[in-house]
Amino acid sequence: MLSTLRGAADLDYRVIVLSDCVTDTDSEVNRVLLDKVFPPQADVIDSADFIQRLNPCPPLRGIGVSSTRHYRQPRFRPFRVSPVGRDAR
Repeated sequence: MLSTLRGAADLDYRVIVLSDCVTDTDSEVNRVLLDKVFPPQADVIDSADFIQRLNPCPPLRGIGVSSTRHYRQPRFRPFRVSPVGRDAR
């Protein structure tokens, strides 16, 4: 993780480390990395904060907005895999 973070930071990427999604076999090393080593080159946040940052807008209901006109989450459309070949129908 450390070499990946440093490589990305050296290339001027904005790096985000999800503190509750990474670990080390030595808990003390893990603590030092997350508290001291990573913060100068990356944003160290937990996964709940990351999800909140991805979707900061809650639905607009009950605050003077018509119930038919409110913020809706985009729906993900599954990919349809169609068979390839002459006999496919």
